[in-house]
Amino acid sequence: MPWKSLKDLPPDITVALNGMSLPNKLQWLDMVNALLNDGAPEAEAIATSLAHFGTVRGVRIANEDEHIVEGYASSPRKDSYDTVFPQAVIESGMHAYTGILSYMHRREPVGTVIDYRYDENKLWVQAQINPAEEKLWNAIKMGAVQGFSIEFANGDGHYDQDSDTFIFSRADIVDISLVDRPSNKDSWITSVRSEDNPHKTPEEGETMSKTWQEQAIEANAQLAGVRADLDQRNEELTGIRAELKETAEERDRLKSRVEELETAEGKRAEEAWVEQLKTDNFEPAMVEKLRGERAYYADHPEAYAHLKAANKPPKNGARSEQVVSEDTDGVTAAVDKYRAAVKGANNG
Repeated sequence: MPWKSLKDLPPDITVALNGMSLPNKLQWLDMVNALLNDGAPEAEAIATSLAHFGTVRGVRIANEDEHIVEGYASSPRKDSYDTVFPQAVIESGMHAYTGILSYMHRREPVGTVIDYRYDENKLWVQAQINPAEEKLWNAIKMGAVQGFSIEFANGDGHYDQDSDTFIFSRADIVDISLVDRPSNKDSWITSVRSEDNPHKTPEEGETMSKTWQEQAIEANAQLAGVRADLDQRNEELTGIRAELKETAEERDRLKSRVEELETAEGKRAEEAWVEQLKTDNFEPAMVEKLRGERAYYADHPEAYAHLKAANKPPKNGARSEQVVSEDTDGVTAAVDKYRAAVKGANNG
């Protein structure tokens, strides 16, 4: 049977409309009544009308004695005060919160927050209203109290001029309160547990409507699929990072091995060069002098041939250091003369 006005709606439907403007609520009422007059089942008319206005909030019904409400208290969305609380700030700020629930931030307890979690970077809370707060409880069921709000102390952050927003980097959460209208558009009461409606909670096997249940199952399935895909991508990313690390380690091992081989090869080449000088009868002093010039003579074999020809090995045993020095100086002078001649020819 169609509802004559918004006041005739049951509490579960009233709370499902939280956050919707009054004109939209009245349009929703006209739409659902039209569907009911056309013979549509009540559950189908409700779900179709809510879907038209993009409302996906539902209400779970449990026990009147519990007086439990739940919804979002904060999100990273910009609020009406042009401020933003990132999830990390809310998470760190909750250490200061004692769990007392108030109304309109008056710091007069009306209940307690009994559970909270982070749902897609939004702070979801579940609160139990003091049974003595009957007036407040009725206001919640009527939709007069629609959401939650946080109060903070010791806040710090920075102003972003481009977005005209103050973004908090630190804040201590000192109060969570029920409010008539939350400043953050995500912070609506999304569920009321009471027995004012015959429908039971999903935990007890029933929901407000079959259509809503199917929509919830489909949404959960989609969310599970997205999370599974994200997990798979994270696993792939972890594997790629491991491969990159292994590749980098292998590169470092190869680089180290190349350096070892180059060092060993250089050492062998130097030893061979020294042996060559000794074989060509250069004096020890000359060998030491020429030890570091292997690369030059390797590139200029003609210079080495000239050097070898200018060398005068001893005929009878060892000579005095003075004679060796004179021979060495003579060979060096000959090589320098040869190099100068080559340089002059190249310049010419």
